[in-house]
Amino acid sequence: MNIEEIIQPTINSKVISSMSGGCVGSLWLIDFEINTHFYIYCAWRIEHNNQVLASSNDDSTPVTGRLITSVKELEGSKLLSFYLTEQYDLTLNFDNNYCVKIFCDVSYSATENGGTYDTNWDFCIPENDLVVSISNHFKVKIGKYE
Repeated sequence: MNIEEIIQPTINSKVISSMSGGCVGSLWLIDFEINTHFYIYCAWRIEHNNQVLASSNDDSTPVTGRLITSVKELEGSKLLSFYLTEQYDLTLNFDNNYCVKIFCDVSYSATENGGTYDTNWDFCIPENDLVVSISNHFKVKIGKYE
């Protein structure tokens, strides 16, 4: 099974929760009504009516920051389609003219303590014990959710 086939069942599913900002910074969780979700660790942008609402570099202040308020607007929207590039950049198109663009920019990076960030984004299906991750080496990793 390829990554597109794994994500495909989420088409026509509504976003029930969309969270970013505060203590998690620009990390973004998009949770769907069919118990699937994306965790986004890399750079991203949310657009509405071809206007940028926020990007992963915006204000992450708890409650009032641009990240928190902008990603909340996605709640209730239905995923209509997605597009995946060869480098695993991902575009998610929603009804109500919302668009999320995810840019895999975590590549071979090291943390201050010598570790590495090893994920750009994940797509998870907990009830199937399945997670698909895009690594910092631009590889697809399919594994267990738990």
